[in-house]
Amino acid sequence: MSALPDIKVSQAARQQSLYSATEQQMGWRHTELAAFGPDVVPLSDTDAFAAYRRANECSSKTRYGLDETVFKQIDRLDVEEAGPEAKRWLAERLSGDVLLVYSGDAVFRVPASLFLDGWQDMFCPSRDDVMILPVEGGWALFYRHENEFEFAHGGPAEPKLHLTAAASREISVQSLTSRRSR
Repeated sequence: MSALPDIKVSQAARQQSLYSATEQQMGWRHTELAAFGPDVVPLSDTDAFAAYRRANECSSKTRYGLDETVFKQIDRLDVEEAGPEAKRWLAERLSGDVLLVYSGDAVFRVPASLFLDGWQDMFCPSRDDVMILPVEGGWALFYRHENEFEFAHGGPAEPKLHLTAAASREISVQSLTSRRSR
């Protein structure tokens, strides 16, 4: 009986192997959504993490869905057998560009019109739980793997104050001027 050879694997090779496995796990989502064309844009790591934080502010801590303690009203739609009424329900609520937040490192910007036409192919029923957020804020839409949408306005979905560079400079100058006059 011969002994198996002693194979030495370098640390760099181990890290490359782990990276490849992680890349393959997450790469399938990018590959799947790439089929929808160039309008589906993956966010940078920084922007994806910011969107993921926004999504977490809207998510329930006790169940899959929107947080009932932070939203006054949550509308629900069962899409087990989605027909034209589901598209109509979604179209009444969505516009502009939306962010599909699958995880902290899988977030995609998609035109609402493309989402409305292809949402059934963007999610894996019985597996995906996805937060859909408008780029500008104001509402949150959650798709549960049990084929249900939840929609809510306000709460943590309200848009954050975004200042232009000029407005930010003006505030800084006013602040500096008021300190000097004291």
